[in-house]
Formats: sequence, structure tokens, C-alpha cells
Amino acid sequence: MEVKDIVSWTTMIDGYAKLGEYDVAKSFLDAVPRQETATWNALISAYDQNGKPQEALAIFRQLQFRKNANLDELTFVSTLSSCAQLGAMDVGESIHENIKKQRMKLNCHLTTSLIDMYSKCGNLEKALDVFHSVERRDVFVWSSMIAGLAMHGRGRAAIDLFFRMHEAKVKPNAVTFTNVLCACSH
Repeated sequence: MEVKDIVSWTTMIDGYAKLGEYDVAKSFLDAVPRQETATWNALISAYDQNGKPQEALAIFRQLQFRKNANLDELTFVSTLSSCAQLGAMDVGESIHENIKKQRMKLNCHLTTSLIDMYSKCGNLEKALDVFHSVERRDVFVWSSMIAGLAMHGRGRAAIDLFFRMHEAKVKPNAVTFTNVLCACSH
């Protein structure tokens, strides 16, 4: 290509990462003339989705320390997922504080990611705080909180929350039912 724009660079990073060619993907990231958050997010997300959470956090830290780093929702969602996989609550809490500082509205994606991270890192109370702090809850937010309660042995509370979800007229999905069945085992 004679002219490479941010979309072409990001596509190459994403493509190589999906092929498992992380070194090549990273070299493309390093070669981007004007790095934007989207290019970093492509690599963070690829690492996270392919079972490489430590590498995702390493790229996140590099992005954090860049001048004018513009961390966005996708950056946080992917990184929170990696925190949940590793039990890295300190990084997750830092991201939560960053979201608050930026006065970023907690949409369903961020809410679900925070609930999942806090639950998997062992802080059910903070997961519940996040759940109760938002007005809009989609099926994923409800399912994530049900899962958190279930994994902490709070089966009755998880089932009660499932009934509240039903009262709120949110239609459960297969994940919801799996989480409820898990709660039943407690």
C-alpha cells in the first residue's frame, strides 16, 4: 500500500495477533507512525481473548505511560478481563478509579467487566456496589452478578437476584441459566 492509515495499521496488528504472531503484531504497533488508542486496543484485546492476560496487562501499562494516552471503554473492558483472569485486583481497582476520574458513564459493557473482575478477584461486596450503582442493567450485567454470587457460595442470593431480573422484565439467556444452575449447587 502506498498510503497506510490508522485502519490499515490496526487491521494488520489485529490480523497477526489473531494468527498468534504476537511478535509481528507488536512490531507493527511499534512501527505505526501515529499511534492511537485503537491500535493499542487491538493488541490488548487479542492477548486477552487468546489466554495471554499477562501480556495484555504489559501492553496496557505501556499505553498508560505514554504521553496523551487516551484510554477508552474498549481499553478498560479488555484490560479488566485480563485482571479477572489473573486475579489482579490492584490493577482492576486502578482502572475503576480511572473510569471515575474521567467521569465515564458506566455502560453495560463496563459494568459487566467490573462486576466480573471484582467477583473473580474475591471482592463480592465491590461487585455488588457496582451492580447497585447503575440504573440500566442488561442481561449480561444481571448474569454477571448472578455468577459472582454463585461463585462465592451465595446460591440463595443468586436465585433471588434471578427472580428480581425476571421482575425487571429482562429476558435470561443460556449464560444466565448456567449461572443459576451453578447457584443451585450451593
